[in-house]
Amino acid sequence: MKKIVVLSALAALCFSSSGQSKKFANDIKETLYMHDTASSAASEAIALSAFKDLAEKYPNEWLPSYWTAYLSTQVYRLWNRPDFPKDLDPKKLIKDAQTYLEKSKAIKGEMSKVEKSDFLMLEGFIYGFMKFTLPKEEGRFLELQEQKYQEAMMQNPRNPLMYVMQGITLLQQDEYRDIVAGIGLLDYAEQTFEKVDNRGLTTYWNKDFIKFWRSRGVEKLKGLLEG
Repeated sequence: MKKIVVLSALAALCFSSSGQSKKFANDIKETLYMHDTASSAASEAIALSAFKDLAEKYPNEWLPSYWTAYLSTQVYRLWNRPDFPKDLDPKKLIKDAQTYLEKSKAIKGEMSKVEKSDFLMLEGFIYGFMKFTLPKEEGRFLELQEQKYQEAMMQNPRNPLMYVMQGITLLQQDEYRDIVAGIGLLDYAEQTFEKVDNRGLTTYWNKDFIKFWRSRGVEKLKGLLEG
């Protein structure tokens, strides 16, 4: 286990943008904080807008566009909230997610296997939202999502982003061993995510999901043990 943790830490170091200027690092950290502290559809939309502005401010940096792609999905999932901005088109948000991901790829250029894996993970995640915007093609998008996740796994079998998604899948099962395994995967991914000070300089987007799903898993365990 110690060897795996060390390898993951090295991957995180390789994938974080250590060469960025201090100004850029501070800007992206502050912008991500807006997302981390968002408590409504309106405040999440403001965070998304801030990331779009950051992408324009730093046109040669790929991370703002990467995070914009992810945040577009998070604003979309709040489309039915009362405070969802009326000037936003939910379907366009998912198109924007694809557009910004492709923009990020173009800026990034050549990638390591670790980097390719993380891009594939986000691409697959976005396909999961496209099934809602084009329900008649749900089957195709689900296949594409699974395909991208498998490609990501081939590029980096120890991708913590994948551990989170696998953990969530296990936590939706009803068997004790599946729930325990799911919590374990979330814990392992979180250990990797917490090794960096500025998450904005990494691609650790699905760290957002850990707290909710782990607490849900713990409740399910309690139910099984008490039942």
